Amino acid sequence: MMTMMKKLLAVSITTALTLGMTACSSDDETETIEVPVPAAPLELSWEREFTAPADGAWYGLNDDRNELDYAGFSEGRPQPAGAQPWKNAQYALGTTTNESQIWYGTAAGVWCYWPMISMAMPMNLMNYETERQACHLMGPKPVGIEDATMPDAQVYMYDVNTQKNLHIGPDTVENGAQFWTDMMNVRGADIGLQTYDTETGDIVDDNTRYTLTFRAAGSHKGIVFMVGSTAVPQTETGNPAEGDFSGVITEGAKVGYNRVLAFDARTAELKYVGYAEFGYDTVRRWKEVSHPDGSEALYWFGGADQSGGQAGQSASQMLRWVGSPDAPFEGGERNGFDIVSDADFNNYGAVGDFTPFTDEEGNQRFVSSAWYHPTKHTPASMLFTNPMPAAGYTKENQAHFEPFFQMSNFDPDPIGAVAAKFGANAVYGDYLYFGSYHQGTTGEYSHILGEFCTGTVEQPSVPAVCNATAEEASHEEFMMKTWRSSQLFRIKLNDIELNADAQADLLYGNEKDWRIDVTNPAGMDSNGSYEFVLEDNLLGKKPLYGKSGYGHEGLVYTWTMAVHDEKLIIGTWNATAGLFDMFDPIEHKNPDSHNYIVMDDTNQPGDATVYKTDGSELHKAIDEMLADGGLPPFLNPLPETSPGDVRAYANNPAYFLYKAVRDQNQDDLLAGHGGWLVVFENTDSPATIVDKHGFDNSCNNGVRNYVVIDEELYLGTASYCNIDKDVNDNARAGLEFYKYTGDNR
Repeated sequence: MMTMMKKLLAVSITTALTLGMTACSSDDETETIEVPVPAAPLELSWEREFTAPADGAWYGLNDDRNELDYAGFSEGRPQPAGAQPWKNAQYALGTTTNESQIWYGTAAGVWCYWPMISMAMPMNLMNYETERQACHLMGPKPVGIEDATMPDAQVYMYDVNTQKNLHIGPDTVENGAQFWTDMMNVRGADIGLQTYDTETGDIVDDNTRYTLTFRAAGSHKGIVFMVGSTAVPQTETGNPAEGDFSGVITEGAKVGYNRVLAFDARTAELKYVGYAEFGYDTVRRWKEVSHPDGSEALYWFGGADQSGGQAGQSASQMLRWVGSPDAPFEGGERNGFDIVSDADFNNYGAVGDFTPFTDEEGNQRFVSSAWYHPTKHTPASMLFTNPMPAAGYTKENQAHFEPFFQMSNFDPDPIGAVAAKFGANAVYGDYLYFGSYHQGTTGEYSHILGEFCTGTVEQPSVPAVCNATAEEASHEEFMMKTWRSSQLFRIKLNDIELNADAQADLLYGNEKDWRIDVTNPAGMDSNGSYEFVLEDNLLGKKPLYGKSGYGHEGLVYTWTMAVHDEKLIIGTWNATAGLFDMFDPIEHKNPDSHNYIVMDDTNQPGDATVYKTDGSELHKAIDEMLADGGLPPFLNPLPETSPGDVRAYANNPAYFLYKAVRDQNQDDLLAGHGGWLVVFENTDSPATIVDKHGFDNSCNNGVRNYVVIDEELYLGTASYCNIDKDVNDNARAGLEFYKYTGDNR
């Protein structure tokens, strides 16, 4: 039983890792340009359109009564007496439209693993409860499912005409029972995975359940595609690039697995029509694009990434749907799709966003925001294509991508340059605006440790660097000087073809940032040394309007961009939001934010008194994992002899970040954990931060997606909260959608 619990916990967390997210840094000494403040600042008006329903009932941490009933609660089952609504649909991640319908696939329980992955939070602090957050790392078992995991992502459809929010479940669409099986019960054996029996050594089918996150979505001709992604073990014989995952599981990094589920939405009777499998490490935006000849097609990108524990060796490709509404997965090179990018595109990482634009000669092209490539070490790159053929890119007339700007042209630290990603982009006026994405400690922090602590002959380990995280003062310096918050750039559309990085403007970013200078003259026999040096950015430019992260250390992701009502609207993501709930009660004894676990020594994994009936198997599994020396460093525990509060913050990188963000926002603490909405009214003036408080919901810590229906703009949020309980700051759990209703101009 314990082996299975340990395995399930590992699978649950590995699945969570596929959600790779973001982070970023700025330095207090950075020089900025003063800009005038308008007499009447821009204000935008919004109406809350809808929120995701509760999908569980929460009684308390490790309480056996906790329940996940996705279909039941979403479809109106009343909450049991004494329970709080448990809302695990926290991010509007994969979003698309079909006529009056907003289809959205969620990411669930995000805050319960992101700090472990991207802020080096010790794992044994992530099984906890506050008034707004409940992190139960494994369990309870969802209704109808045999395995306990972290909560599952779900699919919903909201109709703006009827204002009905439909959970896509076994009883709500035609062929729903098959959809429910295909979404909720992805077993290793179903995709050909095998493993060794722990007792007999025989090769047996892998019965592990791998949970999906809905990373992307798209629609065309009445067919809606919802893209579920996870990571699965590698095999020696499989070929994930061709959709073959079969074979005996090997140790080591994993491979990306994508299950594209399709729905026929051409009539009011929605119908599930099946799925196709792909092997990309991650999949991001899908877009319906008009071609020069007036035809349309659906394009999407899959690419290489390591942020979910993957090996980072998947192909990076652009695909086009060539199937039909009656047979969506038939035809083409692969399951109804053609590969329409050339082989050179494999040199770049996953694409975070792409936008069509027209050059000065009237040619239509794509511009794409690519992440760094994890194994080929190509830096994050902004790419543009050759002119689009009349009928679009095809397998015969493929797109070729060239870089016009790379992070290595900006970041003074060459290691940081190949640890960054680019996020959203948009054409506004005569410019392309594009922003960066820095995934916390999985960025420069971990890349520096990887560079100098691998111990190869070519690159001997440098103990001074490797030991930097062992002592609190040096660790805090290391954390904060390798942390990057988001930058915002723009370039004139007519300058993109010049391949001239100097043409790009730095709108929000740092004039100077930190570079690590490592000295190791004696190789293996030396302890070596290092120092952080503050240097000019490689563009040699001051920011036109302000610091990186708009002056907020936690705004690490340029998450979405929408051009609407003659404005450029930019949604950010605040990586530090939940840290206030975790650390405020310790540092400031905030009565409205209680971390019930870190204040109570007896509830820490490893303490003898914790082995009671409720949650005992979970805690034993955590203890086993923490004792496994082969696990990544973020799973290492803090000393069990520490009192609860010290254990929570001692030498904890997440705590270092919390202190910095709290200090930056001490005059408006709710802005410290809100997702900020940034708006440009024209191309000649600075942006206005029109909202720092998550649409007056302190749980909203980002704007992930937007959709437009009948010329109306809707923004979908991310929430760090999953317990729906009103507190003094009007916190509401779960993702929300807001409709734009106007401005004060």
